[in-house]
Amino acid sequence: MKVWLTNSQVCLTICKLYCILLQTNQTQIDELLMEQTTQKKKKPDIIYMGASLIYFIMFFKGRHLLVESDLPMGLKVGISILIVLSFITLLFLSVLRIRKRDELERRIQFEALLIAFPMTVIFLFTFSQLELFIPYFRDDWTYLHVTAFAVVFYYVGLILARTRYS
Repeated sequence: MKVWLTNSQVCLTICKLYCILLQTNQTQIDELLMEQTTQKKKKPDIIYMGASLIYFIMFFKGRHLLVESDLPMGLKVGISILIVLSFITLLFLSVLRIRKRDELERRIQFEALLIAFPMTVIFLFTFSQLELFIPYFRDDWTYLHVTAFAVVFYYVGLILARTRYS
């Protein structure tokens, strides 16, 4: 792996090493060098942000087309499949992002899912039980609401996990 340093970083490293050389041993100098070369600026993940934007545009525009227009049934099914495929792509990219993270971040993400999944199952179970005896429940609540609550539960789990490990 190649690491490119700017001239100012090289000069700063040389100055630090020269000043510290008189006071330290070789292992401390090696640690300082490794620290300087392994620090990377975090770049935004353009592919993930683009996939998120595409999904949200497809979701809201597709939902509008599916509900408000008189399109043929085959086209509505095609739009629904495209929305689901864009969501699957977003989930796949999320998994790839988490795999690139360090061990602590992976543990935080896993714990957030450990909190969100049971909460979503409980919500879905409650939803299905209420649907049995409340006649107007289907008009007010849909599975889209369950999906939205799953995302909310994930972020609740993420907040709880981050506070635990901070």
